[in-house]
Amino acid sequence: MRVAFISWPYANSFPPANSFAIWTAQVARRLASTHDIVIYAPRGPTHPRIVKDGELEYRLIRATEYHSRLSFLKPYTPWRLKNETSSNESTSPGEPNRKPFFSSFFFFAGYNVGIASSLLRERFDIVHIHNMSQLVPAVHSVSPKSAIVLHMHSYWLSELDQGMVRKRLRHVDRIVSCSGDVTERICQAFPEVADRCHTIHNGVDLDLFAPDGQAAVRGRLITLGRISPEKGQHVLLDALARIGERYPDVELEVVGPYRRPPRDMVASISDDPLTRSLAPLYISDYMADLRDQAERQAVNVSFAGEVTQHEAAGRLRASSVLIAPSITDTFSMPVAEAMATGLPVVASDVGGPSELVLNGETGLLVPPGDPVALAEAIARLLDDPKLRERMGAAGRRRAQELFSWDRIAHQLSCVYEKK
Repeated sequence: MRVAFISWPYANSFPPANSFAIWTAQVARRLASTHDIVIYAPRGPTHPRIVKDGELEYRLIRATEYHSRLSFLKPYTPWRLKNETSSNESTSPGEPNRKPFFSSFFFFAGYNVGIASSLLRERFDIVHIHNMSQLVPAVHSVSPKSAIVLHMHSYWLSELDQGMVRKRLRHVDRIVSCSGDVTERICQAFPEVADRCHTIHNGVDLDLFAPDGQAAVRGRLITLGRISPEKGQHVLLDALARIGERYPDVELEVVGPYRRPPRDMVASISDDPLTRSLAPLYISDYMADLRDQAERQAVNVSFAGEVTQHEAAGRLRASSVLIAPSITDTFSMPVAEAMATGLPVVASDVGGPSELVLNGETGLLVPPGDPVALAEAIARLLDDPKLRERMGAAGRRRAQELFSWDRIAHQLSCVYEKK
């Protein structure tokens, strides 16, 4: 089959630097032996239009956000054509915004038009779209014989206006979700598509993220991933402040880029009160707020910034516990990577992490947004090296069972072939 993968416009493709791009690259390489693969991805300022990576062909298209440039359309569209991170907006909870501008075809109009134009000239058996339900009608229009696979890494289908989403899902042949929680919410909102829904987890490079047999430093903690309010780094700093006197030598390394999405992609769209309460943090400078918080609370923390996957694996191996304090999370690649590395995990009992972590076996789950419970879980692991070792080994076994890229690619092939 001829397959087109359409990347989320924020996904850096060279090198793959987030879950969307990593997932696509790893799975596409494995499918390339039996399928003809083309990957549409955002184009950086120094990239050519077409890039060859082994058997894979990347077609790169400029991905510019269109807030102010399309302001003239404001009277004619239900979407708010403004920058959703503007400090002029109210931060009151209110009702969720079911039609935020990012859900419109116009949000990345140039990217979307470029993809549609290319699909119009070619024939694909499968068009695999990451996250962007707004692109479905255009793909169906220009490539009506292609089977459309919509791959959700978010809760957006169940959070957006149901009438709008239902019209888009009429043209979708299969829906893939990164966790069972995402799948369940879609099926609850749209029971008519339940037979088209499939859960396929993200994967991990089990050779790269593997134990090295060396004992980690007892008091070295790590949190890995994008720095953003919904990831809960502010909750983690509160938790560390609570155990600082008892563990004065504990060090936390915060590894990941400061990459905060527009508020309407997370807080303003959510039905969850705790997630909605994060709205003010999307207006302030969250990174600066974290640094101020760490200084004010005298927490021993360092911010490493963005690192490569090889560097991330090394930092995990040098740590004793991975902490994932997310307020909301549909999967959590860092949790899967830590488990593969043989590292015990303390994670919020939400979405994806609650599926990945076997509470009491591969790690500990705590209520989201609760620094007291988070501090207690961290202290429990710091006090018990045998428990850390046992949970780390169990996590490695679970990662080998669930997160192999070969397994993920096989699952996707079965979805593609399902009639």
